[in-house]
Amino acid sequence: MLFRSGVVPMDGNQVPTPPEVEPVRGGYLIEPPGTGTRLLLDPVTALPVRIDLLDTRGRSVVTALLSSPQSVEMSSATPSKPTMQSRVRITMANRPGSMTLFLSNLSDGRSDPKINPRVFDFERLVKVHKPDDVKIGRAHV
Repeated sequence: MLFRSGVVPMDGNQVPTPPEVEPVRGGYLIEPPGTGTRLLLDPVTALPVRIDLLDTRGRSVVTALLSSPQSVEMSSATPSKPTMQSRVRITMANRPGSMTLFLSNLSDGRSDPKINPRVFDFERLVKVHKPDDVKIGRAHV
């Protein structure tokens, strides 16, 4: 399953079903067609503050709460730097627990070296961090 942080292209030719934008909890709720997501946007910054991955019936199966906006370093000169949320708390429906990601040194990645695959080596991570419990499963979205 691919984690989405609200930074995804949207097809401008696909029109959502009405209402296209719905005011909810002080923000704006949108469901971009074809993405399988529902986003709650901050009304001032337009940044996502909540993202839900939806199942085929439109129900939330994974929820990400986003906060702590930071500027994104760009490899080319731009008039203004884009902003992205840097704290992401992820929960799954009908499953206990959560995971919180803290992102730092945000960039467009074009001037940075490639990501080291060792940081995603599961066996190495278990050996280094020694978790009390490891459950391996597959999310069905």
